[in-house]
Amino acid sequence: MRTLCEVYIRRVREKVRARQHYFLWHSLVAAYVHQDFDAFRDPKMKDELMRARKVLLEHPDRKLIALRDVADDEPGLPGSGMTWKDQLIASGVRRTRPWLHGTQRLAGAQPGTLKPTDKPPPKVPVSEFPMPFGDLADRPDEGATSSRGLLWLAGGAAVLGVGGLAYYLKTRDRHG
Repeated sequence: MRTLCEVYIRRVREKVRARQHYFLWHSLVAAYVHQDFDAFRDPKMKDELMRARKVLLEHPDRKLIALRDVADDEPGLPGSGMTWKDQLIASGVRRTRPWLHGTQRLAGAQPGTLKPTDKPPPKVPVSEFPMPFGDLADRPDEGATSSRGLLWLAGGAAVLGVGGLAYYLKTRDRHG
């Protein structure tokens, strides 16, 4: 007998971790994430983040980083004594918009690729088996239908109410 974790979750969790690792090195995400995010509670992933950030400080595409999106209080690389934002500024990242730096840059085919490769990102598997108790969950279209019905009912009641009030006021004026 296998557990729910073995059947469904473990494979997905491993692929999600592989995607996180891939995008640390194939995008500028290392500049924007916080090292206290849950993904970096694992010491291996946190070390990977620090290695990616170290490479990023010297990479030509660092100038594409939008400093306004980098946290002000994010700690820098260990031993630097600076915040991450201060380290980026010291490495040449400007406070202006990234697209104003000109068209020269780009070390690789995709901006922000610290480790160029032709491999696509790992895909997260999709289960072909229904989840246990999945039929007890609301279908997405059921909630929309019932809330849409409530809106029609409320709208109809409002129209009838306004119509009734108008009729009452009109007949009251006639009778005087």
